[in-house]
Amino acid sequence: MPLTYDDIRRIYRLEKNSVDLVNAGPNFSEQLRELVEKEKENYFDSIKTASFSKAKDFSNLKKLLEEIFQMREKKLLNKALLTTRIEDYNKANLTEEEVVTFDKLLKILTENRKIIEVLFDEKAEKQDKSLNNLAVRIIKEVPNFVGSDMKEYGPYSESQEVIIPHKIGLLLVEKGLAQKV
Repeated sequence: MPLTYDDIRRIYRLEKNSVDLVNAGPNFSEQLRELVEKEKENYFDSIKTASFSKAKDFSNLKKLLEEIFQMREKKLLNKALLTTRIEDYNKANLTEEEVVTFDKLLKILTENRKIIEVLFDEKAEKQDKSLNNLAVRIIKEVPNFVGSDMKEYGPYSESQEVIIPHKIGLLLVEKGLAQKV
């Protein structure tokens, strides 16, 4: 069933009052092209016959469509941002063209998100190592032992440099088996 001017007004009202994308129906873009072509013909006819009401209808249709597309673009961007954060891929109520755009946005935003994730992962690793670990040089041979975290450490040979948990490193330094690096 072809779209009408009333359908466009209905879609506009729904888009304006909804946070989510409104279901514009199957083949929305094709139906929209047909409506615009039909209204263009009416517009050109109205110019020939000097009927300004038809000309005004076309102008109003254009404004409505521009606003609908702006609202849908904004919702599409928000949906893509949300999808990259919570990984809930949902194509509900997207037109065919919007699905293509959505996929491209998702790819770009996901790659951009990786930048910050990599930064924080590297910083977290460095912070973990610097706060929870200690670099020491073994002075005397140390046999295998089980640390307070129930993990096995060693054996360590003389002049070997190791990074071990802070508490264990301090204990080895206190016992004269290692020195801080």
